[in-house]
Amino acid sequence: MLKKCENDLLGQFAARNLHLIQPNRPKNDMEWLCLMQHYNVATRLLDWTENAMIAFLFALEDFFKSEDFDRTILPCIWTLKPYELNKMVGLHEIPNLSFIGDKEWRSKRYEKSDKQKANKIEKGFIVKSDNCEAIVTPIAVLHPLTNDRIRAQFGTFTIFPIFQNTKVDSKNPCTDCLKSDKRDEKKFNMFALEEMKSCETYLKKYIILNPEKVYKELKNMGFRRSMLYPEMPNTSVEIEENIFR
Repeated sequence: MLKKCENDLLGQFAARNLHLIQPNRPKNDMEWLCLMQHYNVATRLLDWTENAMIAFLFALEDFFKSEDFDRTILPCIWTLKPYELNKMVGLHEIPNLSFIGDKEWRSKRYEKSDKQKANKIEKGFIVKSDNCEAIVTPIAVLHPLTNDRIRAQFGTFTIFPIFQNTKVDSKNPCTDCLKSDKRDEKKFNMFALEEMKSCETYLKKYIILNPEKVYKELKNMGFRRSMLYPEMPNTSVEIEENIFR
């Protein structure tokens, strides 16, 4: 069901936007998903950035949108150790998202002893899996910087696996990726990084205790919301704001 929904979203997005993204057209479904994630379509991807200043801009984005933002809410920044995350599925690298579904690439990258690992990645992230055994934790991936927005944001991603069964079988080993021993359907559906076993080894949260001060410092240093979203409508809004102020 999840894979079918994803394919439907991908097909609609490609049909409606293909004329806008020439010549850097996505080469495969994985690249399409990456582009969709950056333009607010629901996907299995989660955005990350390699740039700390960009991370602060994201965390304080609502401050840049409106100075009337609720000051009682403390934003935060999550940091990820991608190599540590990928070790959870036996990967010792950060693969290019474009290559994950490429069989020729996998045949070159994996020795015979690692074929099982490669097959597990394919079943978990590329094709529709028919059993829970294909379910693994998310993995960190890179993506070619073929899009202005991805390039501006120094974008990288984690991609969550495809899973066919949403009901957890207590005999199924894939449920070990969750922190809790309570293996009910509700808990299983909370498939978030911070809910996973040993997440403290690769994930850390930093709360910004004085967001207004950090926001003003970023603004004085010349950082703007249009640095995250470099398209013309966003720069136009900032120009108007500056002029009318």
